[in-house]
Amino acid sequence: MTTLGLQLYTVRDDLGKDWGGTIKAVAKAGYTAIEGGPGKGMSPAEYLKFCGGLGLATPAGGCGLEQMEKDLAGTLDRAAQTGAKYLMLGWLPPDRRKNAADWKALATALNGWGKAARDKGITFQYHNHDFEFTPVDGTNGLEIILANTDPALVRIELDVGWVTWAGADPAPLMRRMGKERLRVIHLKDLVLAPTKTWAEVGTGVLDLAGVAAACRDLNIEYAFIEQDTCARPPLESIAISLTNARRAFGG
Repeated sequence: MTTLGLQLYTVRDDLGKDWGGTIKAVAKAGYTAIEGGPGKGMSPAEYLKFCGGLGLATPAGGCGLEQMEKDLAGTLDRAAQTGAKYLMLGWLPPDRRKNAADWKALATALNGWGKAARDKGITFQYHNHDFEFTPVDGTNGLEIILANTDPALVRIELDVGWVTWAGADPAPLMRRMGKERLRVIHLKDLVLAPTKTWAEVGTGVLDLAGVAAACRDLNIEYAFIEQDTCARPPLESIAISLTNARRAFGG
């Protein structure tokens, strides 16, 4: 059964004001897993102890392009020390995705990083936004990544909200990727009018039922709820999202 967790980016402002209190509130809201990392000045051991004491698993984290290029070993070590089974590359700057050659160069790098991560017992993932769906040289960035990376080394942490934002349908894409490529998703919702805006899971246009069914069929391990911007206090938003997601996922 898919575990519903929280991507801590959703509550980043609260974390900046009161890291410990916010993590306690996340646990109180009913979450049992988080994707993130230690607070400022906190060691990995302190992070694990604090989260474990609240019943929060810490199976996943993120990294930046510069970290992977300049400090691969250190980045993987820190991820392992925080209990991460999964590590995602969360962003690709515009100057690194101008054409198909850029995407192919990224794919080559992803394979290398994926192998290094596997050697540390970590599954490496690429996290999409909407720009992977932008046409480039007769294809797009996501298709280039899928065609030029080894699924045993590079998984996709599919953000179903960004897929929807880009005008694509996430559930069929999940099924096409299959179990080998897809083990973790970001569960995110949005409204399209009057302007595109992020929304609590289950309150927007996301095909939540279809995504939940695909997660069941593919035995997706984690669906991390995320909301980039919230109209209400984020801690209220994450509670609404979890309630709706549980209903859809049958948990």
